[in-house]
Amino acid sequence: MRMTQLSVFLSNSLGRLESMTKLLADASVNINTITILESGDYGIVRMIVDKPKDACKVLQDGGFSCKLVDVLAVEVGDKPGALYELLKKTKDAGVNLEYMYAMTKPLSQKPLMLMSFKDIDAAEKILD
Repeated sequence: MRMTQLSVFLSNSLGRLESMTKLLADASVNINTITILESGDYGIVRMIVDKPKDACKVLQDGGFSCKLVDVLAVEVGDKPGALYELLKKTKDAGVNLEYMYAMTKPLSQKPLMLMSFKDIDAAEKILD
């Protein structure tokens, strides 16, 4: 299933993440899942929220750099080798995975992985 992810470029400074989440809370935006990748003085916050367009606008108005990105929410079997099998399909088709993270508020009974691909249309056909 295709989902819209909110990606935010964030300085790694005291209170910056708190400020970002306050803006979202004040706009009644619910964070369904979040991951943060830090690289020294900066980080990238990736989130699935209930109102991505509203969230991006609120954050941009608040001085944050953000963009909306399509990702795939892919069910992964809850057994050894399930992720390997899924990744082998995309590799065999020549579709490279850029990054992924688990969804903490699943939409189904199976674990979900949020995945970004250079060619999301091809990946969606392979994994659907």
